[in-house]
Parts: sequence; structure tokens; C-alpha cells
Amino acid sequence: WLTDGYGDYVRHYLIAMDALPELAPDGENHILRSTSVITGVSYSVKSITYRTYDERSTEVMRVAGKPAKVLAGGKTLNESDDAGKDRWTWHTLAEGGILKISKYTGKDVLIEF
Repeated sequence: WLTDGYGDYVRHYLIAMDALPELAPDGENHILRSTSVITGVSYSVKSITYRTYDERSTEVMRVAGKPAKVLAGGKTLNESDDAGKDRWTWHTLAEGGILKISKYTGKDVLIEF
């Protein structure tokens, strides 16, 4: 039962960070959830790039600052609360914020700060 308990701990902690992204570390960039498999990710000071297995997906992440630009499949996504289209939303926290990207086309995503 001991090894099963360790596995459950990590899985439940990751589920909790998805449900409450404020639990992720301040001042850092982290992809917390995706509806698709993330096949590659690269973090740098000025950008995050990642690739999803599916063209249509939604990602939730905790980032250090509000993005200047978000692209999916080479197309610029707009900041918007409208459902059902390529977009991103931002929720400001005391330090950084929560970024949610909903894309319907394109596997490659670039976030610039």
C-alpha cells in the first residue's frame, strides 16, 4: 500500500493545482493542465513554446506575467472571454496570473512576454 500511496499523492497534487492554479509557485511559468498530450515544451525568460498532439485543446497555466502575444499554428490569438473560438484569457493574481488558452487549429503554441 505504501507505493500506491506515493503515486496517489503526486496525482492528487497535480489535480489540485489544476483546480486551484494559485497553488503553483509564484514567479514561475508552469503548464498545469491540457486537454491534449503535450509532446514538447520549452520555457525561457521571454517565451514559452509547446506542441500538443491534438490541434484542438485547452491549456491552463500559471505564468509570471501577462503575455504580450499568443500564437497557435502561426495565428495570433486574441484575448477574449467569448466561448467557442481561438482565444486566451487572463486572471491576475498577486504575483503573475493564470493563463488559459483555447485553440481549435494548430498544434504549435508560442507565448511571448
